[in-house]
Amino acid sequence: MVLSDRQLSVIRREPLVTTGVWRPDLSRREALLLGGGLVSTSLLSACGGGSGDRTDGGGAPQRGGTLTFAWNTPVYESLDPHKTQDPATYRYITPLYSKLLEIKTGPNVTGYQLTPDLAREWTVSKDGLTYTFHLRDDVVWHDLPPVNGRGFTSDDVVATFQRIMRLPGDNAWMFERVASVEAPDKYTVVVKLKKRYGPFLEYMAHPWNVIIPREGAEGRYDLGKQVIGTGPFVLKSWSREEEMTRVRNPRYFIKGRPYLDELNHVVLAEPAAVAAALRSGRVDMGVLDHRLAAELTRGGRHRTYSVLNYPQQLNLNTQRPPFDDLRVRRAVALAVDWDGVGKTIFGKYQLSSIVTPASGPYALPPDQIRKVRPYDPAQARRLLAEAGLGSGFGTEMIVQKLSPSDVQVAEYMAQDLKKVGINVTLRILDTATAVQRRLNGQFTMAKSMRGLIHYDIFLSDLEPDARLNVSRIKDPRLGEMIEASRDIVDDAKRAKAVQDIARYAEQNNSAAIYPLCTYQHYVHGAHVHDLYPSPEITGRYWADVWVSK
Repeated sequence: MVLSDRQLSVIRREPLVTTGVWRPDLSRREALLLGGGLVSTSLLSACGGGSGDRTDGGGAPQRGGTLTFAWNTPVYESLDPHKTQDPATYRYITPLYSKLLEIKTGPNVTGYQLTPDLAREWTVSKDGLTYTFHLRDDVVWHDLPPVNGRGFTSDDVVATFQRIMRLPGDNAWMFERVASVEAPDKYTVVVKLKKRYGPFLEYMAHPWNVIIPREGAEGRYDLGKQVIGTGPFVLKSWSREEEMTRVRNPRYFIKGRPYLDELNHVVLAEPAAVAAALRSGRVDMGVLDHRLAAELTRGGRHRTYSVLNYPQQLNLNTQRPPFDDLRVRRAVALAVDWDGVGKTIFGKYQLSSIVTPASGPYALPPDQIRKVRPYDPAQARRLLAEAGLGSGFGTEMIVQKLSPSDVQVAEYMAQDLKKVGINVTLRILDTATAVQRRLNGQFTMAKSMRGLIHYDIFLSDLEPDARLNVSRIKDPRLGEMIEASRDIVDDAKRAKAVQDIARYAEQNNSAAIYPLCTYQHYVHGAHVHDLYPSPEITGRYWADVWVSK
């Protein structure tokens, strides 16, 4: 369906009734303070805690039962966590793996907080160049060949990090400042850096950096098809286009967890199918837009938990005319009513500028975003005229379709761009094809959606030699600013530096645009309790989820 010029503005918007909302107001990240060998766990919650105060009236957790989660995309690539870039894959595999650190979740968590996972505590040297991780000594691998349930040790961490650093994948840049990774004893890992790296600890909780067994790093089994981890669930079976079945890990290192016997995912691409499956009880949980979520929640049999996630992304290929001209790129940014997009299509949203609102102090506040990127069609037309395109031009936009809203956003953009003389033809593509087209530079304009929210990942997209720099940005000044921000360990100073980068990129580059960040609405049956997803992809929160009989 192609919406007419004003149909989009009259779509009925209803308030979303939720049982909880993950808020983007973040506190200072105490885990990154460098203070004479500060032990980070003294500032963060201890490993293994439950979900605290209950907001759903579920009472005491019950063991047993199965939870089936409908997801809209299959695993397009492999299950290898260090090679894939597909966010959908991480949704499937993170409940099976663990990391050195994890992102804290729960009913009273208001932001991005680090908590121990495989590392029980860690220290940072005064100069910020040496990170020492003290590992848990009670962790075992899933009892699957060839690992066969042996104990987890520091040797596995070293092998994992060395594999990431030598692979030609997209994870290695996180370790570019790493000089060495050593294991002085069975349960200690020491990472030495060439230069200070402010976001380093946060990357230890990143889903791309799950820890695998040494046997996997050595190629003794196929990581693309088999998962052997230390997470709360064990892989039982999976079909690329249909489902994944996981069973409870009876030897999980957090005692008494997980509560569920099985955690399953099924692939249902269309929102209407997900809503029907929720109503019939075929699935216990699914992700829906705000209208369907409100509709199901209204009946009392379902609840909704909303998480700020999924920044909208627009890439303009700077190697293809006319987008090799900053004036034209800037005109595109100014010609679209991004607030209108958010209100009309999503109902619940936050403006964004490169760094998503969920990154708290690192993101530009909405009022500042509106100053550097106002909705100004008149200025857009003047810029096009200055670029010699006063009579307009035609172009194509490839659109990565994960949900109907992806197409609706592209249609809204095309209608606004047409008003300033830019006639856009939409080409709708599946996720895998769209990703490859962007990576290969086979596009002029590309509309997509991101599934990760850490601010430094977005900055890496703007670096000249980065594989995910799909706009082919070549801006030495921007690269220097990004590198300098990573040298800063103090959170407040780094936040200011990142905001300066956002302002500069908006006004002097405008090739990779992240205009707004939407909410992901997890709709689940009232029998599902203690479900507190994070905006970052993580798997350990599944250990706390339970279902009432």
